[in-house]
Amino acid sequence: MSDTHLAVLLHRFLRRLHGELRGRLLRCNLAAIGPAGAQVLITLDEEGTLSLKELSETLMRDKSQITRDVKALERADLVTRKPAPSDARVSLMSLTRAGRDAVKMHRRVLADSLGALIGPLGPEDKQTLRALLGRAVDGAPECPDACPAETRETINETQARAGGDPVRPDEIREEPQ
Repeated sequence: MSDTHLAVLLHRFLRRLHGELRGRLLRCNLAAIGPAGAQVLITLDEEGTLSLKELSETLMRDKSQITRDVKALERADLVTRKPAPSDARVSLMSLTRAGRDAVKMHRRVLADSLGALIGPLGPEDKQTLRALLGRAVDGAPECPDACPAETRETINETQARAGGDPVRPDEIREEPQ
């Protein structure tokens, strides 16, 4: 199996996981938090109190995006923001009790969603998947490099052929070896 085929399979799996997760979050009234808000909550749960800059760097997202997410989470009483004791210009974010409860519920929903998709796998396959994903995540660079030139060229050619429409993963075909 080529890396391209693996990428397509992973993309399909992640789409299914996202759909399953979205449906379950809607049923639990957690969908309003959204994926970006959930990332902020989970990061604060794992890392503790963080500044906007630290949160932005940890999530590898623009500070203005994080600010919008934090404001929405503050309005929902899931996050609290306080000035840093050493510098009042710096805001420190932390979870409220409701935020911690939301993280617990979100993790439970995520586990249930994943369980629904990998349920057909046996215990050994699940353990293998866990080990492989762990190694892949641990070995991945913190900030991925820009799209390689040859990938950009292939995408641009496909887009031009399709009249400029975005390339769908099912359009990617393995090249004969």
